[in-house]
Amino acid sequence: FLGLNAENFGLAFTMVTSLATTLALLAVQWQEVLRLLKKFFSKAASPEKNEVIDILGSTLVVALFGFLVRDIVSDGARHLTIVSIGLLIGSLLMLSAVLYAGKKDANPRATLWLMGSAQVLALFPGVSRSGATISVALLRGMSIKEAARRSFLLSLPISFLASLAEIAINLQENGLGIFAGQQGLIYLLGFITSFIVGYASLRWLLKSITETGFRPYIIYRGLLIIAVGIAIYLGVN
Repeated sequence: FLGLNAENFGLAFTMVTSLATTLALLAVQWQEVLRLLKKFFSKAASPEKNEVIDILGSTLVVALFGFLVRDIVSDGARHLTIVSIGLLIGSLLMLSAVLYAGKKDANPRATLWLMGSAQVLALFPGVSRSGATISVALLRGMSIKEAARRSFLLSLPISFLASLAEIAINLQENGLGIFAGQQGLIYLLGFITSFIVGYASLRWLLKSITETGFRPYIIYRGLLIIAVGIAIYLGVN
């Protein structure tokens, strides 16, 4: 397709849209990111310094684990049975957070590390990163608003690392020529569309989670599990 085989075109397009979505996340959280960075680089001691350190530290753990299991995860994403298992695990985690939410978070730093580590679950198809991290925070007693804020912040570094890895792999395999001519225009349109849709969706998601909690998403995921189960039963896999 446009001088690239279907697989290379798909990988390059995924790279472009993933980068756009990551930048959309940064656009949603830029004020919070700027506030944390100012506190981190100031001379005065502050809780924000620890928060930045904990976010980056947990990100390195997830990145290392993701590198080790990258081939397994890539293969698993192609099988509906594995996706359905991931959907079920993620949904049960979210349901447990609704039913057994803690009363008060006694150790926010430990909770942040646990939230960061929970991103490992999102490496597997069917598990929502925000769903996993927010669920862990709620079980630890963190408020839904604070849990959503920290979840979105945690997703920024690992999303950027994943985007940079995709860019490096694609450029190594295809070179800058993949962005030339008509295909470059397609990538540009895909980038702009992904950024706009991603920005609007992320702002809506952040507001929705803080106002309504997980219940609507648990129902949605339950229906999705049923749909995937029907597809598997019909032999689509």
